[in-house]
Amino acid sequence: MNKYRYNTNNNDFYRSQAWRTLRRQALERDKHLCQICLQHNELTFADTVHHIKPIRQNEAEKLNLNNLISVCRKCHNELHREKPMNLKKKKRRLNNYTNLVKRFTNNRETW
Repeated sequence: MNKYRYNTNNNDFYRSQAWRTLRRQALERDKHLCQICLQHNELTFADTVHHIKPIRQNEAEKLNLNNLISVCRKCHNELHREKPMNLKKKKRRLNNYTNLVKRFTNNRETW
């Protein structure tokens, strides 16, 4: 299990009405533009809101609008490098399993 995301028990928080309202406010404040891409003179649609100070480090800042930044998915994955690497590992395992199953199911040898 990924200790950075899955052991935080923040699922209820991210489903709460307070978070949804604050998320919408952050996206509207930033005009739905990725603030990281904007620093590089690129206009990219932001669909994710990122906590600048992670919740696990500062619980009191989780509902502070000044602690939020609107980002695109690519930039959010860069900010959370542990997530995409874990996803790559899962895909690699799934591909290995799929290839193994194909090898045995395509075997036409009969006994």
